[in-house]
Amino acid sequence: MEIVHIIGGPLVGAVIGYFTNYIAVKMLFRPLRPVKIGKWTMPFTPGIIPKRKPALAKALGKAVGTTLLTTEDLKNTLLSENVKQSVVELVIEQIERVSTSEMTIKQVALTAVSEGNYIQIKGDLAEKATDKVMEHLVEANIGTIVVEEAKKAIVEKLSGSFMAMFLNDDLLESISEPIKECIDRYIENEGRNYVEPAIEKELNAMEEVTLSSIAQGAKLNPEKMRMVVAQVYDACIEKCAEKILVHFKVDEIVEEKINEMKVEDLEELVLSVMKHELTMIVNLGALIGLVLGVFNILF
Repeated sequence: MEIVHIIGGPLVGAVIGYFTNYIAVKMLFRPLRPVKIGKWTMPFTPGIIPKRKPALAKALGKAVGTTLLTTEDLKNTLLSENVKQSVVELVIEQIERVSTSEMTIKQVALTAVSEGNYIQIKGDLAEKATDKVMEHLVEANIGTIVVEEAKKAIVEKLSGSFMAMFLNDDLLESISEPIKECIDRYIENEGRNYVEPAIEKELNAMEEVTLSSIAQGAKLNPEKMRMVVAQVYDACIEKCAEKILVHFKVDEIVEEKINEMKVEDLEELVLSVMKHELTMIVNLGALIGLVLGVFNILF
């Protein structure tokens, strides 16, 4: 009986400590849903993590979005040699593939947009190009240029002749000014009728050009292309890293994904990382109970 008394105290303490911590660990996840008796909800139900899952999701999302994944972290990752080299090689591979393609510019465009959108884009491009050409034509003062050259030609032609006696600046100006105004007005009013068809003709010709012919004309150098692609990539990442994070909204994505997870899946995820530590906590409860039982006997 004395031996049973000596062993019993520490053994009971160990069992109590073990099951106390075991229940505490289980209560992190269990029960999954509130346990109700009538209208009364039992305390500590559901488990801590199921009950606080939205708050946990928000906290983790905030931690990842503002602390664990900063703009500098994203830049450093995307600008690392491994990532940059992979992107550069991928782009070069696509360029080399395209450079041997017999597809026309129009065919390539139609793989990205519908035919209706393509026609609309082409029309808009022709209109903007026409507007720009007309703007430069009007600003060039072609009427003035034509008249000045005509005046020089007339003076040279009549120089030394009988008619040169009647030529003077006032006479030339009185003749040239109306002509200049007429030319400028004609260009402004009628020039578009000549420019627009010419631009449309050029666009029609361009859309039938093959990618391979463009590549051959450009005489692409692989090493130079790699350098250019790498420089463009660096510039884009430096400029756009912050915008990427803002548009991705990492905190919201993490929060949403955690909220979408089933509690059972979340439990499995946590246990896959912390199973050993949680088991140690349970065993620690048994050890503490055993030590307290021994102290109870000794003192």
